[in-house]
Formats: sequence, C-alpha cells, structure tokens
Amino acid sequence: RRFRREGFDIVSEQEISFAQAALGDTVNVETIDGEVNLRIPSGTQPDTIIRLRQKGVPHLQGSSRGVHYVRI
Repeated sequence: RRFRREGFDIVSEQEISFAQAALGDTVNVETIDGEVNLRIPSGTQPDTIIRLRQKGVPHLQGSSRGVHYVRI
C-alpha cells in the first residue's frame, strides 16, 4: 500500500513539516529493504522528488536494481 511500482522502480510519498522543508533535516524513509535515512535539503519545495539509487526492485538477470523515488 505504501509503495507504487513502475517497472523496476518504486515510488512512495513522505510528509515533512514546513520547518523540515525550510531548514533541511534527516528523516527515516521505509523502503522495500527496510528503513533508510534520507537527507532533506534546505529549501525543499512541495512535490520534490528525491532518488534513492539501487533501492528499487531487483532485476531478474544481473545484480542491478531499480530506483526508489520519494515524493516530498
């Protein structure tokens, strides 16, 4: 429910406060492999998308993985 799959990529949403967006912060984000720390840059705007490389769905052949996109 928390994730939407688009091919090998995963999309999720993370709500943050105005202060976190304005000043920057580090928040925990749930991925398909567990929680990771995500650094929110200062001045983040609504609907900003942050990319977490190699945190998406594993490819069937090879060791690469898709990307996990977090929409703020």
